[in-house]
Amino acid sequence: MLVLRKATAVFAAGLIASGAAHAETAKWLRADSPHFTVYSDNSETVTRAYLHRLEQYRYVLGIFHNRDAEDDANTPRMTVYFVDGLADIRKTWPDVKQGVMGYYKACDQGAAAFAIYQDDFTTRKASSVEKQKENLSQVVLFHEYAHTFMMQNSDVKYPKWFIEGYAEFYSTIRLEGDKAEVGTASAMRAGDLINSAPLPYEDILRDKPYIHKAPADINRFYAQSWLLSHYILSDPARRQAFDTYLEAFDKGEDPVSAFEKAFGIPIKTLQKTLRTYMLKNLMATVYRIKDMPDSDITIAPMPVSANRLLLSDAAVRVCPSRDFGQVLLKSIETEAAKYPGEDYARMVLARAQIIVGDESQALGYLRAYAQAHPDDAESHYRLGQTLFLMTVHGQIEKGETRASQMKQARQTLYKAYKLDPLNAPNLYYYSRTLGDDGVTDNAINAAVQAHYLAPSVDEYAVRAAWLLVSRDRAEEAKEMLYPLANNPHNQDMSQWAGNILTAIDRHASKEELLRLLRGERKSEDHDETPGGDATPAKPDTPAK
Repeated sequence: MLVLRKATAVFAAGLIASGAAHAETAKWLRADSPHFTVYSDNSETVTRAYLHRLEQYRYVLGIFHNRDAEDDANTPRMTVYFVDGLADIRKTWPDVKQGVMGYYKACDQGAAAFAIYQDDFTTRKASSVEKQKENLSQVVLFHEYAHTFMMQNSDVKYPKWFIEGYAEFYSTIRLEGDKAEVGTASAMRAGDLINSAPLPYEDILRDKPYIHKAPADINRFYAQSWLLSHYILSDPARRQAFDTYLEAFDKGEDPVSAFEKAFGIPIKTLQKTLRTYMLKNLMATVYRIKDMPDSDITIAPMPVSANRLLLSDAAVRVCPSRDFGQVLLKSIETEAAKYPGEDYARMVLARAQIIVGDESQALGYLRAYAQAHPDDAESHYRLGQTLFLMTVHGQIEKGETRASQMKQARQTLYKAYKLDPLNAPNLYYYSRTLGDDGVTDNAINAAVQAHYLAPSVDEYAVRAAWLLVSRDRAEEAKEMLYPLANNPHNQDMSQWAGNILTAIDRHASKEELLRLLRGERKSEDHDETPGGDATPAKPDTPAK
């Protein structure tokens, strides 16, 4: 099904006296595995079990899609904040609604998932994989990771319904020992299918705008997309028919006609066919997975200052709104001042100054820290980012010119790349230091690789597309724009990218394409919408 593509290219912990009779206890842990970094305010036992489950899930997806060790070596870690409850989530998303179990957000600064701990089989084993209880928090996180996996490993243009149906299909995987149960229906989606009048499947296939607007229609879209995807993925012959459908879809054929020809099912009978499948033939499948990993996991306590700083730092890292950013900056400044000699607190403050404040205020600390820690990739990335932003904003250091300061930024970001070649934001900013005029191969390669590493970030896709079009490589730019055009969570962005793809297909001039790329793109902030996971990656909450 998925056409795989190979990618080319601790802070010291210490107790700080709180003024009380006893020192404050560190609350947060950092846990690292080969493919995830988890920040957790739960116990070490729970955190380890949770991270182990994430690694198993990633491995199972890889098994189903023939992913090998070389592919894994070119995959950046996903960052997850694993928290006790909604109060923690609200520190990163103030307007979150009651009942949300987690969300995912991405922007040009990076991406992260937030998930609430739900006490179940993470600490208490079920007698069998089939008897496990549904974990809504895990469903949210697995859904989002399935999106990331699909986009990082496929060049195929998928319809919106399958993008969401695929993520829903794999989101309910249950794991126990060497067994994986795949295809279980979530209680929420099953309820929507049974209790709600269905959307016409021709509207889903043709992606009518209304199905992505009203919450009830959105829920039905998710549920019916899951059912159709389950029907396809559960049978080898239907998988082959789907490949035929995708070829026609990619060529721009009418989606309904293409579906009818590929599957031999008249659209007027599809609803009945799928309902019969759901009631009589839909089953989950239990697989025994050979060599299920027991991944190396390292866990270390965060400094005590993280009790007050970590979630504010998390919110800053995923691009808060302007007003919320200023609230976060003020809070971080106040709390970091209580730990003047601690690098963790000072680095959190530096990140906040760069992202939501005045980046020049971070320059002195970052320069000194990077010099003292020549192998620390994060400090070199943040120093290069600071120099770039200062140059763009006209803050030129004494004795420097705009060109020389930009060169410093470029050299520093390149050093960070050599230390950590999988840092997508670093590649994005490195590409930007190379300018837009007289586009170089290095600028293109860095921008494209940033997109491949973090395909959910719109800014990376747009920059890569811009540079490719500038060098008369419009056909390659289409691959950058597919995730935007097929994003069901932001119809304005989807239409904007779709218009550019249409223009490329009709062989529009480079000048027209660049003009379209410069056109207005509306972005829907995550705290103003009921769901979504992109542009700039609004929370996707399939389980509430």
